[in-house]
Amino acid sequence: MNVSIYEVFRVNDGKPLFLSDHLARLKKSADIVGLSLWFSEEEIKKKIAELIEKEHKKNGNIKLIFSKEGEKNENQEVYELSYIPHSYPTELQYIDGVKAALLNAERQKPNAKVLNTTTRQKADKILAESDIYEVLLVNNKGFITEGSRSNVFFIKNKTVFTSPIETVLPGITRKKVFELCFKNKIEIQEKAVSVLDLENYSSAFISGTSPQILPIKSIDEHFFDVNQFILRQLMNLFKELVE
Repeated sequence: MNVSIYEVFRVNDGKPLFLSDHLARLKKSADIVGLSLWFSEEEIKKKIAELIEKEHKKNGNIKLIFSKEGEKNENQEVYELSYIPHSYPTELQYIDGVKAALLNAERQKPNAKVLNTTTRQKADKILAESDIYEVLLVNNKGFITEGSRSNVFFIKNKTVFTSPIETVLPGITRKKVFELCFKNKIEIQEKAVSVLDLENYSSAFISGTSPQILPIKSIDEHFFDVNQFILRQLMNLFKELVE
């Protein structure tokens, strides 16, 4: 059995953001791939608090990995918890938006946060060789599902659209976007967006641990309004939530 599940969460001012949500998703990923976690939620939280205190880092990203490696009955349990290099968007990128590109790829178990080296390598190659900030995955039916390391949303008129939960990784920031929309009476729908239909959407943004809510100014040759009212409203609401 060789399987690895992981979570990456952000630390702001010494406090892990939305940690209970991340650990709930970790447990769900474990259930999907048939992995039994050998630490309880409280034990994991204690280890995270100890790491933050030891490293004296009040801001950054922490990665948590549970793995089992080897043949049946000889599995080696591997647990890793550490700060990892992070790259947050610049203030200018939040103002002007970022470029995205399309990649024909889909993850086999979209609801589980598992290490997927093939898709990751393809996406990283595109990101390394261009000024693209994120790669958006397109399934075999021509629908945009999610980013290589984010969820993606589109806005048309006064409605926000994003792929159905069963086709994507249930991002924690994605979950908070839904909560903010419901609380502030912003219409949001789970609906797959076709590549052929991109021109009918006025705005787009990605969500994730590092970018939080980040406007997209272009996807390949399609350009979007980065100052659309609902987009900016959600960005401000999320900032207030984090604070």
